Amino acid sequence: MVENGGSYSLYTWDIKSFYPSISFQLLQDALTFWLQECSHLVNSQFSHSFIIEAVEIISSYNHCVFDDQHFKFIKGLATGTNAAVCLAVMVRGYLLHKLCNRLQAEGQTAISAYAKELLMAFIDDNACLWVNSLGSIDIINHQFDRIKQEDGIQFIMVNSEENLLPNGQTAQTQYFLDLTIHLTSSSIIIDQLIVSQFRALE
Repeated sequence: MVENGGSYSLYTWDIKSFYPSISFQLLQDALTFWLQECSHLVNSQFSHSFIIEAVEIISSYNHCVFDDQHFKFIKGLATGTNAAVCLAVMVRGYLLHKLCNRLQAEGQTAISAYAKELLMAFIDDNACLWVNSLGSIDIINHQFDRIKQEDGIQFIMVNSEENLLPNGQTAQTQYFLDLTIHLTSSSIIIDQLIVSQFRALE
């Protein structure tokens, strides 16, 4: 989190062991939700039950080879499968939908609408530019705690570090994806990693 005592604060969360934590029940709930929400996108020759059963096969019978030995995944999504990223994104979107619906049901209409629009994510990395006038971010953290209890998915808030910038300014520094975000008393400075170890191999 990066707080400056002004109008906005930046909060980020990591999901702990996201892929291994996705149970088939949660995956099935997410699939059922999205198949209903986006039924117009589903090829009519595939029934919803067929799709869910096919995904169950994918998630239940994953194997890999390491050091010439065969291993079977016994929990969660196997990260190496072609379908894993798509399924993980669907699960995360479903959890956000649950969070916003609960806020709405609890009378937090403005916060629900704000979270739906500005609680951003890239798979298991989450961020929100929070309007401080909405109150404490604990409102969102409470909903994340409920998700952990009910669905086994743990959102962990990432705390900022205090750093001294090359120009002599003191800043609160937050890391998110390939960005380093520095918040000073008067500005936000974003540094992007130009070269990654993967690009270096190209």
